[in-house]
Amino acid sequence: MPSLGVEIEMPVIDDSGATGMVDERYFTALQARRGADARAEVLGARTVAISSPLAVNGVDNGWNLLETAHAPVPAGRGGLTVLARRMRDDMVDVGAALAVQGLRLTSLAQHPTAGCGAELYRRAVAPKPVYDYLTARRGWTHAAGIDAKAQNGPTTGAQPDGAVTALNLMLAAAPAFIALFANSPFENGRRSGFMETRMTLWPRMVASSRFPSDGARVGLPPRWFTSLGDYFAWTFAPGTVMQAVPAGSGSYKGSTALFEPGDGRMNAMRFLSGGPVTSRAVEAGKRILITPTAAHFEFLQWSNFLDFRLRFAFAPPGPRAEQISTALADPVRFLPLFRDHASNLYIENRCAGATFADADLAARAPHAVQASCMIAPLALQAGLMAAAPLEGAAFCARWPVARVARLRTQAIRAGLTPDPSGDRSGLATTLRAFCREVLDLARVNLPTADQGHLAYADWVLDTGLTGAQRAIDHRAELGRAGEGAAGLQRLARAREAVPPPPPNDG
Repeated sequence: MPSLGVEIEMPVIDDSGATGMVDERYFTALQARRGADARAEVLGARTVAISSPLAVNGVDNGWNLLETAHAPVPAGRGGLTVLARRMRDDMVDVGAALAVQGLRLTSLAQHPTAGCGAELYRRAVAPKPVYDYLTARRGWTHAAGIDAKAQNGPTTGAQPDGAVTALNLMLAAAPAFIALFANSPFENGRRSGFMETRMTLWPRMVASSRFPSDGARVGLPPRWFTSLGDYFAWTFAPGTVMQAVPAGSGSYKGSTALFEPGDGRMNAMRFLSGGPVTSRAVEAGKRILITPTAAHFEFLQWSNFLDFRLRFAFAPPGPRAEQISTALADPVRFLPLFRDHASNLYIENRCAGATFADADLAARAPHAVQASCMIAPLALQAGLMAAAPLEGAAFCARWPVARVARLRTQAIRAGLTPDPSGDRSGLATTLRAFCREVLDLARVNLPTADQGHLAYADWVLDTGLTGAQRAIDHRAELGRAGEGAAGLQRLARAREAVPPPPPNDG
């Protein structure tokens, strides 16, 4: 059955508005609020998450960036309202647990002054083995994201036969998600020159990679995908270098030890095509033999960094490694393989900036806009998912990748703010029209009772008041008190995130 889910990231601040970091006190307090079914997840002798039946509350890449992964609910009438209420309740619990440390959340999607320095990185980075691998072995600048860049990440369930049509539609709609939810205009103590600076993270992070193919798998693909097999063949194409993998199964952000197969430059297609491969441990350097399995292919599913990507799980025991190898060699075989073995298949959104209710939004916007600010990205994605079977291919034909890429650049740079030059390029005008087209397509494909969850996105498009624009205006209102790094910390504190009001029907 189609499903709706969301993972939302939340930047932590202290009472002055500087970046804040949670410790064991936060997790202890949160676990107490979540009840007897909640359990702590520990890495490196430190708690990194609290798991409960309805959510996993943890840290993302550092102690200054929280994330909540909400359990999915069935799609259809009322599902969005259920998740909107859960997101609100989660904000209440997270806020109460943070208060134990004197911390809170800011409504900005990136901390404006934390920066990405080595000293902050050492203090803030979470103890997840994959981060050591990415920095020390793969050469990524992982510190580029340590200043609490926060996304609102909707997830929507898909069926194998329609997954790629839906994925293409989401990728084509990416500029609308970026523009409507732009909320990070400051970085490292100053105006960045972007309205969604957060979206510049991945190109900067992988620019230093030892492997040029990493940079080619960020943002948008070179063309829309033709099939499920085409998506995987592109992700793992010859010339790409596979990520390190565990000896058996595991989560890529978990505690499992990671190994580099072969000489550390092996292609995933080659790895999955043969028998045991001599592999070197990332941490200790010891060598073991790893026999490829379907679990390794599952692990490697995060290997591209597109604005939207497919996520999946295989039902035990899953396909054999040779079946996956055969499908990589003959991509048409992926569709029957997923029909037979996928127990979960969904589309992950990676491009909507986190937006929260705050005092500024409460002073400017109606109740429905405030109530929908956190759920609106999922509502937009859910409507597009419903539209995909009949209208996805036509939308992508109207909006080829090259045209979408130009709008995406405009969305990151200017959001919905017209060019100072008077929009001589026409991109600002086109982006506004594009956002209207995307919103209207989503709206008519949502149940009438759920269309109100788009209120925030509608209001932003009508007013131009993205979170980023409101933050810029707010800073200007502070006058001299808003200048410099200290002024931006005052702004972060003034824009404290609060639980949104309940939906009108709640």
